[in-house]
This record gives sequence, C-alpha cells and structure tokens, in this order.
Amino acid sequence: MRPGAVVDVSNVCCSPILPPRPGSEGCVWRRLDTLIDAWRRSEGREAPLVLIADNSLKHYVEPSVRRRWRHVRERYDLLEAPVADDDVLDVARDRELYVISGDKFKDYRKLHPWIEREPDRFLHWDVRQGAVQFVPVGITPIPRYQASELAEKHALRGQHLDPERDARIFTRRWKCTNRVCLQALFWHEQLLLWPRLDEQQRVVCPSCGHPLEDLVPRALLREVIVFDDQTEAELLRFPLEEGPPLVVGRGEIEHGIDLRVAGRRHEVVTSRVSRQHLLLRLERHGLQRARVIAVDLGSRNGSSVRRCVNGQLGDPRAVRPGEEVHLRRGDGCVLAKTVRLEVSGQRFIAGPASPPAGAPTPTETTVVPRG
Repeated sequence: MRPGAVVDVSNVCCSPILPPRPGSEGCVWRRLDTLIDAWRRSEGREAPLVLIADNSLKHYVEPSVRRRWRHVRERYDLLEAPVADDDVLDVARDRELYVISGDKFKDYRKLHPWIEREPDRFLHWDVRQGAVQFVPVGITPIPRYQASELAEKHALRGQHLDPERDARIFTRRWKCTNRVCLQALFWHEQLLLWPRLDEQQRVVCPSCGHPLEDLVPRALLREVIVFDDQTEAELLRFPLEEGPPLVVGRGEIEHGIDLRVAGRRHEVVTSRVSRQHLLLRLERHGLQRARVIAVDLGSRNGSSVRRCVNGQLGDPRAVRPGEEVHLRRGDGCVLAKTVRLEVSGQRFIAGPASPPAGAPTPTETTVVPRG
C-alpha cells in the first residue's frame, strides 16, 4: 500500500478528462469525489489523502458549492494556500507522500531537487474504459539553466513583475532611502532585491514599501556557476557584467575571479587551472539578450567546450588558445579537464533576500552607514 498522497485539488477540479462532465472546461467539485473514490479503491481507505487548493478555487467552482464553501472546506478537511503548489511540495517532501497532480513542477525543480530524484512519487490520473487510474505524470530531468530560468520566472510572478512589461525596473539600479529599512541599512549602495510596484505603479522597496531612488542604468548581468566537472559539486558562483571582460584563473587577478576562493577542499580540482586561464566577455543583443564569449589565454592544461544537446552535456571539444567560443545556454566550458563553467538561466540577479544573520532591528534613530 502506498504511504498516502497529497492532492492538488484545483488541478483535479479543473481537469476536463475526469467525470462527471468530461470535456467540460469549468471547475467541477464532484471531480474531486471521483478521484478520492478511485484512490480508495486502488490503495485502501487507510491510505491518507491531504487535500490542498488555491485560495482562488472557491470563486470558480459551481455556485452550489461556492455558497456553502465553509461547510465543504470543513467536511473535506481542505487546506487552502495562496499558491497550492508551494504547500503541496512541502507537505509531500516532509511527510514522504505521493503527489497527485497534472503539474510537472518545472519551475520548482531548483527549490525541490528531490522531484527529479524521485519521479515515481508524482502521479496523474487517466480514465480507461470509464475507470480512473493513477499513472506516473512523467517527470524527466531538465537542464540546470532551464531550472534556474523557471525558478526566476516563478519568483518574479510572486512579485507581480514581468521583465518585458516592467523593463524600466530591470534596466535601472535602485536605492532605498528609508532610514529604518533593513535593506537600506545593510545594502545602502543599491537595492539587491527586485523592486515591486505599488497600487500607484510607483517603484517601491519590496521590504518596507518606501519609494525607491532611481540611480543609473543597470549593466546587463549573467550569473556564472563553477562546478567540479567530475563530481558535479558546485564550487562557487559569480556575476559576469556587460563591459570589461573577466579573467578566470588561480591566483590574484586584478580584474577577475580567483578560483582558490572555492576553498581548500576543492584545491585538488582547481590546482590544475592556470593563473590566467580563461577570459569571459558578455555581449548584449537587444534589451536583455546577451551571449557569453570565452577565450582560452594560452593556459598550460588547456580548455574545452561541452555542448548541451537535448539537456545533456556532450563530449568535450578542445579549444585552441585565442579561439573565441560562444557559450550557449546549457553549454559547459571546462578548464584543465577539472573545472566547468556554465551560464545560469537567470536573467536578473538579485542579492541576499534578507539582511545578514544577527542583524539588529533599526529604530527611528538608526544612522545608515555611508561610504
């Protein structure tokens, strides 16, 4: 017997393949009863079900259910959440339950890596010869860059922001001048979070709601992730900004990235990298489009590129010293056959979501440090 499951109720009620009224595009509450009955017949009445729905579902079900929503919610022991997917995944992970949903949760893969490790825990419903059956939803791995990109889009939706519609937000640097805001206290040079728009469409601080000061145009950024090419362990991340190129190597570099900052436990991996091994350059194409160019600087142990094909990294191809290589999404640039660089799928890099641990609570007399 399965240990039980958590059900995405909104997904079930809006499924047009479930009876009653198959083919209907509306939300029908009785579809949940159909699914529950099928689960009990399949797994036994003792197999627990946790029912979670979006807060908005009550506005879409049939009027007879809507009018007695409080009674329905209590009868089914229904949990409601602003975004049900968040709670569905948290409960399933913490209680080791199956997930019954039609969603493949692609925008949650970065936050919940267990989804791809345990794809059999995700079930969908199918109707065969009039009977509801439970089948794997079909979780397959997606490339890291795509997981990062989708996670970022999910975060932006949570802020009610759209990069194309709200381009003025993403192409500028902003500063919170509220003297009692923790963001202004600790990140006083510029805001490191995505701003948000208030009801008057003003650009405001996401922490305190104070209108932000518009600074200067923002350079285009991409995030580069450094991996151990053999173990896939992540060593570090760093931003690559439009403008002067960065040099990646091992040792003190005036304008570059010293891979020794990954720490002693990765010293064996980084020790083969030359002092000035690779040059990285970010080139702009359109408003927020960019491409990353990599150039081997005549390194002792060489560089290679691994192209991403169908989400998988291919075999390495040696890169000649001085050769310019365009790193497409998902590609890997391997230094000295040990360290691999990939460009993250994120288009907008945000800094820490909260002030440092142990930060004091500002008061009206707090003085924001300058300089």
